[in-house]
Amino acid sequence: MQIRTSTLLMDIFLIGLLCVMSALWSCSSGLPPSSVPADTPAEHGGIRIYTKSEVYSTGTSFIELIIENTSGGEIAFGLEWSAEVKLGDRWYKLPFKEPITIPDIARTVSSGESGSLNIDLSTLDFKIEAGTYRIVKSVGDVTLAAEFKVEESK
Repeated sequence: MQIRTSTLLMDIFLIGLLCVMSALWSCSSGLPPSSVPADTPAEHGGIRIYTKSEVYSTGTSFIELIIENTSGGEIAFGLEWSAEVKLGDRWYKLPFKEPITIPDIARTVSSGESGSLNIDLSTLDFKIEAGTYRIVKSVGDVTLAAEFKVEESK
């Protein structure tokens, strides 16, 4: 009787473990967790990034990212960017459809001025649905994140 009880307990333990693992996999939707801290600011040292609108509809293909400079000096930034989605209380990195080549071009913005970067969401291998997203961008030697929301088209 003791062996049968041990086997039953082991079966219950394994089923429970499978349920927990299944729940964890479904929460992340198969996306890799972000390596960028959740509290990454949109502004640092007089450099601020933000999206032209705070809210976009689910059919949006492009987002304009504004880079504002009040640092007192000229700043430079490249064309690279990444997008992330917030699921629960964690950020997950959104993959590109294919490896993309980004030209090594630097743009500059003088103090007191703003520049922009067009973000093409169609390059992502992810269906943009209602939720909270952020664009992560390095400007100079600082990494910033601009949050925005996507809502169902009306």
